[in-house]
Amino acid sequence: MTYKPEPNMTAKQIEKEVQRQAVLFEEQCAKGLVMDGRIKFADFAAEWFKHKKNDLRPKTYARYASMLPRINAAIGHLRLDRIQPQHLLSFYENLLEGGIRRDTKYKCTLDFNKYLKENKLTIAEFSRRSGVPSSSVTSIKQGHNCTLATAKSIAKGLDMPLKSIFTPIDISKPLSAKTVLHHHRLISSIFSTAVEWGALFSNPCDRTKPPRVEKKEPKYLDEVQAATLLDLLETESTEYKTMIRLLLFTGLRRGELLGLEWKDIDFDNSTMQIPCTYPTREYLRTKQRTQHQTEL
Repeated sequence: MTYKPEPNMTAKQIEKEVQRQAVLFEEQCAKGLVMDGRIKFADFAAEWFKHKKNDLRPKTYARYASMLPRINAAIGHLRLDRIQPQHLLSFYENLLEGGIRRDTKYKCTLDFNKYLKENKLTIAEFSRRSGVPSSSVTSIKQGHNCTLATAKSIAKGLDMPLKSIFTPIDISKPLSAKTVLHHHRLISSIFSTAVEWGALFSNPCDRTKPPRVEKKEPKYLDEVQAATLLDLLETESTEYKTMIRLLLFTGLRRGELLGLEWKDIDFDNSTMQIPCTYPTREYLRTKQRTQHQTEL
């Protein structure tokens, strides 16, 4: 901030007032009442997440939180007012390069069946030793790939170096243009809030074009495949029959199906309402509980 003393003030009065203004300014900063473009992007983003946590749906918040480390690594150290479109374009280009993914799968190169047999171990016993669910151990035993976290736990359970028994798969595969677009939207939302709060005059994302997302042909079941699925359902439980049939006959999304409650179904008129998805319904309930607790 800039403080301008009155013309008739003495040097002692000016010094005293400068100190008072400094204390007041620090208190305002501590309360988040003062913010300008000199703040670093990572610090502003942390403040943004703090204020938006209760406004975002849990699924959206989790997705944004997973993207933030990658964004901060690229522009987090820069001041808000110094981030230009070229910084963002360079970041997007980097995301489209190979080796940037964090969901790389790992393939076990060890003959897992042979190892268990030689050491007289069952899947359940190895699961307890490594802390890996038995379903994951079975999957690896069948030759399927796994996540890095599972690979590390398996390597620890085997007491072997990770690199000696696991190989990363498709490590050079870049992120999709749609994922890059999600990063762009999050950055834009953060900058829009900076404009609203008076920290910036304009949003640099408005002058930046993210990669174009090509439309893909949706995957769906044809009549023969749908009939086969219905036949296979006959031996399943009522719960699975109901879920899959609802998805197949109504075109519901997964979240909409999971959000259904008995009050949404009118058995007398054979109708059904789809008020919201499961994450939305849980979000609204959490918000209502928080509001109720605040009122109390």
